Amino acid sequence: MASKKFLVNSSDCYEGYSNEEGCWFCGDYSSLSDSKEIDKSSIQWSQTSWDDEIRHFRGCLESEIKKFEKRYNTTVLEVVMCGKVGLWNGSPIGGKVVDMKQPLDMGDVNDVDVYIDESGVFTARGHHHDGTHYMHYYFLTKNSMKKAGIFNKYE
Repeated sequence: MASKKFLVNSSDCYEGYSNEEGCWFCGDYSSLSDSKEIDKSSIQWSQTSWDDEIRHFRGCLESEIKKFEKRYNTTVLEVVMCGKVGLWNGSPIGGKVVDMKQPLDMGDVNDVDVYIDESGVFTARGHHHDGTHYMHYYFLTKNSMKKAGIFNKYE
């Protein structure tokens, strides 16, 4: 099995207050609620932590784009995520153009995690009540768009 390096996990974006230490701690909900130091009633979603995760992932993605452009002497015009959409009645194929301001937007999901495998492929998983979306990130160039017959939009 290929090794994976996890880059983002929204499950780790909770915070809880420690009366003993007088400060907030971040982590996953279970770890925070199991901690004797953390006031259980203070545990909440941390938008700040999630925004940090988004910034971290955007930086990783932009770095990979630069490497890709240099390696192939090309320009990435769009980034898309494409893959299996986990639904209660099956797993159709779906995808969308990535907004680089919100590169982790997978729609109505409860949790998101992203990993990069040893071959350099980014995979985002969006977990929700019907199943899990498995989306890979692809870099589209002028040449790849011409091959797909969709470059006219960018000319």
